[in-house]
Amino acid sequence: MDKELEKDFLDMIDAHERVIYKVCYFSAKNHDELEDMSYQTMADILGTTTNNIGVKLNHIRHKLRKM
Repeated sequence: MDKELEKDFLDMIDAHERVIYKVCYFSAKNHDELEDMSYQTMADILGTTTNNIGVKLNHIRHKLRKM
C-alpha cells in the first residue's frame, strides 16, 4: 500500500474513531438489527444527522476503493 494512502486511511480512522467504536459496539451486540438499520437509526444512536451518516459512509467507501 502506498504510504500516503496508508496515512490518509489512518487519519480517517482517527477522525471517525468515536463513530467507528459505537457502530462496532452495536454490531457486536446486535448483528441482525445492524444489517437492517436505517440511516435515521444510525443517526439517533450516534447523535448526529442522517446526512452526516451518509457523508461519513461515502467517505469511508471512497477511501476503501482507493486501497
